[in-house]
Amino acid sequence: MNGAADPNMRRFLDGYFPIQLTLAIDYPPRHLVFEKLEPSALRLKTLALPGHIRIETLFEGRLRVLVRFKISDLPADIE
Repeated sequence: MNGAADPNMRRFLDGYFPIQLTLAIDYPPRHLVFEKLEPSALRLKTLALPGHIRIETLFEGRLRVLVRFKISDLPADIE
């Protein structure tokens, strides 16, 4: 999304208003394995449960999140 048209990026004095982000990702743990989160400064709320990632953060300006997965080495018939 173009930052100039983004209604969530509102300027405040010499910066931006803070925005709270809650991101929930559910994935098939039998087929994918969580590998990496960028930027690494983000905190994962829950990673203990396979198949669920929860991110909660407070940021200002633009935030680009990259969540990287790899294909599981387990055969599809093994649980």
